[in-house]
Amino acid sequence: MKCKSSYPVLTDSVKIVSCLLMLVCTSTDSIAGCLPPPLRLVSFNAKNIDNEIFLEWRTVGENNTDHFNIEQSIDGISFTKVGSLKAAGIDPLKRYYSFSDPKPKDGGSYYRLAMYDLDGTVTYSATQLIKTPATKRLKILPNPVPHDSKFSISWNGLAAANASILIYELNGRQVYKGKMGQSGKSEVSVSNWPAGLYNITIDNGIHKQASILMVKN
Repeated sequence: MKCKSSYPVLTDSVKIVSCLLMLVCTSTDSIAGCLPPPLRLVSFNAKNIDNEIFLEWRTVGENNTDHFNIEQSIDGISFTKVGSLKAAGIDPLKRYYSFSDPKPKDGGSYYRLAMYDLDGTVTYSATQLIKTPATKRLKILPNPVPHDSKFSISWNGLAAANASILIYELNGRQVYKGKMGQSGKSEVSVSNWPAGLYNITIDNGIHKQASILMVKN
C-alpha cells in the first residue's frame, strides 16, 4: 500500500504523521494516494475582559490554510475586518490562535472568523455576540441654561457625528430637531423657550442616550 504525499518539504517523520492522522490513502497508483480533509475548527470563543474583547480558536488538520481574518459587525449582517493572523499552513495536529480587540463597539459587537485557503477559498465560523457597556457620555453645558442664551451638546463615542438631536417639552411638544456636528458637538439656542424642563434625546440609529435640560428665567 502506497501513500503519496503532496508535501515534499516535510520531514519523513511529519509525512508519516500526516498520512496517519489527516490523509486517506488508497492502494492503487491510479488515484491520488493522499486526500487531505478540510480544516476543522474545533472551537471559537470570544469574551469580554475589562472591556477588551479576547478571541481564541483551535483548529485541527490544517493542510492548505493560508490565514484567518477576524471580522466584526454591529448588526450581525455587514462585517468588517479588524485583524488577520497567518495560519500554520500544513499541520495535522491541533493549533491554538488568539486575538484581542482593545476598542470594541459601544453596546456590543458580533465577531466571526473568515478562514482562507491558499487557493482563495473562504469559510466562516459561527458568529459570537459579545456585549460591552456603553461608554458614550452626553454632556450638556451649561445646565441650567438662561432662556436668552445657548447651550452646547457633546456626545463622546463612536458614530456621534450626524446623530439626531430631538428636544421635547415635558408635555411632549417637540421644540427642536437637528443633527450633531462632525466633531460630535452641537450648539442650540433656547431663545423664546419657556422656562422649565426639557427632554433631550441623541440617537444615531444604533445607540440612543437621553438627558434633561433646565431652562431658567
